[in-house]
Amino acid sequence: QWNLNNTGQNGWTVDADIDAPEAWDIHIGSAGVTIAIIDEGVDLTHEDLLANLVAGYDATGLGSGGGPNSWDGHGTSCAGVASAATNNSMGVAGVNWDVKIMPVRIAYSPVSCKGCYWITYDSWMADGIMWAVDNGADVLSNSWGGGSPSTTITNAIIYAKTNGRGGKGSVVVFASGNDDGPVIYPATRPE
Repeated sequence: QWNLNNTGQNGWTVDADIDAPEAWDIHIGSAGVTIAIIDEGVDLTHEDLLANLVAGYDATGLGSGGGPNSWDGHGTSCAGVASAATNNSMGVAGVNWDVKIMPVRIAYSPVSCKGCYWITYDSWMADGIMWAVDNGADVLSNSWGGGSPSTTITNAIIYAKTNGRGGKGSVVVFASGNDDGPVIYPATRPE
């Protein structure tokens, strides 16, 4: 996990990382903080995540409780980066070991092409954001974006920034884009 502590392994640049060990000397996360992983679902039985999971939601209407299709792994990976347990001698270390993970499924890929594209709607994305806020998410992690701006999604983001954390506003984070391209919506939003 060179991104946490880069010692030059695999030819990477020494110390081009987030200084996780230095941060862990100060704090390892708080069980009082909940991060909503708003994505294609999070594996609800994953041994690295199980201890930190709270109740989730499936905005797609398929009733998974926030779990993914067996072939959809993106949300599980995002949850692992945020909060994978480090004391079980398996898998990876998350940045915040003790924070709670709220899985919110807003999309899925079809069995016919397993992972080649997402099926989703603006209404599902907005519903997932608002459900997370209404159910106690402090931070909303959205590793998705692109397409034309949507009033429905924008209004949900504004709702999160206005109503989250008891009126203080949730922290809302979006993927900015890939492959050195321009910043994409909704990461372009000032919120």
